[in-house]
Amino acid sequence: MYELVLTNAAELPATIRSVEAVSANKSGQVLEKLSGSRLASRFKLAGQANQPTASSKPVSVGPSQAGVVYFDVSAPRRQELPRELVHRLSLAYPEAPLPGIVPAKVTETAGKVSVSSRPVPVVSPPLTGAGWLDTNGCCSEILGHRGSITTLNQSLYIPQRFAVDYLQINRSGRPYTGAADKLDNWPAFGAPVHASATGTIVEARDGLPEQVPLKAPSGLPLADYPGNRVVEKFQQQGHTFYVMYAHLKTGSVQALGLHPGQKVTAGQKLGLVGNTGNSQAPHLHFQVMDGPEPLAADGLPYEFTCFTLTARMPSTAALLDSFNHGTPVKRTPINGAGTHRNQLPLNLDILTFPDLPAPAHSAS
Repeated sequence: MYELVLTNAAELPATIRSVEAVSANKSGQVLEKLSGSRLASRFKLAGQANQPTASSKPVSVGPSQAGVVYFDVSAPRRQELPRELVHRLSLAYPEAPLPGIVPAKVTETAGKVSVSSRPVPVVSPPLTGAGWLDTNGCCSEILGHRGSITTLNQSLYIPQRFAVDYLQINRSGRPYTGAADKLDNWPAFGAPVHASATGTIVEARDGLPEQVPLKAPSGLPLADYPGNRVVEKFQQQGHTFYVMYAHLKTGSVQALGLHPGQKVTAGQKLGLVGNTGNSQAPHLHFQVMDGPEPLAADGLPYEFTCFTLTARMPSTAALLDSFNHGTPVKRTPINGAGTHRNQLPLNLDILTFPDLPAPAHSAS
C-alpha cells in the first residue's frame, strides 16, 4: 500500500485516463492498473473532505491542483515484488497546453519508488474478549484513516494508513443498550487496553474529558485529536517502531502512573477504552507508525499474533445504521472464520481476541 501524488502544472484541466504501477526492471510487468470507476475510487484531490467512491465521472485535476492516487500493489509472495516501481500515466487536456511540445493526449512514465524492505512487526492484540469490530481499517475502501493526509513540518504524512478503530458489541450484537449518550451503556467503555509489545513509553497523555457519544466534537486543538493516549516505542528485527493507543478513558493512564521513559512489557495494562479527543463512540484507536508524533509520522503495517475471526459486517453503511439506531450489527457469512495467526484483521471483521494477550517479540 502506498500513495502517488500528482500535480497539474498546466493552465488547463487534465483528465486522468489511467495510472499503472509498473515493474522498473526489464520485465516491465504491469502490477496494477487503475482506470474508470476503479480509478475514481482510488483518487482524491488534495484538500478534498469526502473520501473517494466509485464513479463513472472522469477523474480530473484542475490547473495547479494536486491529487493522490491510492495504490494496493500485491503479489502472491513478497519475493515476487520488484525492488522498484515506476508509474505510467495517461491523461488528456481539452487542447494542447503547449502546441508542438505538450500535446492534448499524453502518456508519460515517471514516479520511481523503491519497495520497502522493512519487516512487518508482529504484536499482541491490545484488547481481550469477544465482539470487537474492526472499523475504519484496511484495505478494501479508502476510508477516513487512510484518506486523511496531514501536512506538518513542511511534509505530507498518512499516519493512519493502517490504523483501526476497535469498537465492541454486546452479547445481543448491539453497540449500546439504552440511551446512546450514556457512556456506561457502551460495552467497550472501560475495557482494559494492554501493551502490544515490550518497549518504552515515549508519551503518556491524560486529563482530557470524555465526549458525548454520537455527537461530533468541535473546536479541538490538533494536539487533542488522539485524546488521552499512550505512545510506545519498540524494536523488532533491528528496526524501530512506534504504536499509539488513543482515546483512552479519562484518568486511566494517570491512575497507572505511566510516564515517558518507562519500560513496559507486552500485555501490561496501559489504560482503559474511552471516548476522549476526536471520538464519537467509545473505542480504541490503534496505529503503528515510523515516528513518535501521532500526526507527523507514516503509518506502517503490522500483524497480530492471534485472533479469531467470527463474522464480518456487510458494509460501512450497515455499521453506521446500527450505531445510529442501537440495533444489532448485521453479519454476513464468510470464508476463513476461525483462528488466525500472524495476520492483519481487515475492515468490517468481527473479532475475538485471546483472554490473555498472546506473547509478542521482546525488545532487542
